[in-house]
Amino acid sequence: MLSLLEAHRLTKDGRYLDSVERSFAHYKRAYYDRGRVQPDFLVFFANWQSQAGRLLFEETTKPKVRDLVRAFLFELHDRVIESGFYDRVARHPEAKACVEVACALEGLADVYAIAASRQDRRMGDYRRCVLTALGFLMRAQRTTGCTDRERGGFGGSLASRQQRIDVTGHVASGFIKSVENGIDAPAT
Repeated sequence: MLSLLEAHRLTKDGRYLDSVERSFAHYKRAYYDRGRVQPDFLVFFANWQSQAGRLLFEETTKPKVRDLVRAFLFELHDRVIESGFYDRVARHPEAKACVEVACALEGLADVYAIAASRQDRRMGDYRRCVLTALGFLMRAQRTTGCTDRERGGFGGSLASRQQRIDVTGHVASGFIKSVENGIDAPAT
């Protein structure tokens, strides 16, 4: 869906947008609504759906599609929050993987933008969760006891300094989106 939305942005060919409108609804109905998202993968699923969903929300002119996107993405992120994910990040950060928190931040930042565009009541909860994720990732970046080569990067967790490029990409994207949304990292 992300690639099709980029093709639409570049070409203005409505077929790409139409395809994403249909596929987004299909993903929700045939995959999510049927319980095919395992709880351990919800954060990752919500991230990718949110990235595509925000772009679709911004590009479509169809109110029905915008309503579907907004409601579905709010439901996904509300479910992540209700699962206690962000509370566990705050209380037991040593048990969390950086990739998981970075993906959660990236997707939630997209959904926060949708909530902010409508001044939705969820903005406060979403902002609190964004700040929790930002705080964790800032702590992960400042980990001491590592080599000069590792310093400033994002390891696998607070304890593991093994770095992966996808983690850095998700973190950078989440940071950028948070700044664009007017949410700064907490002072530490």
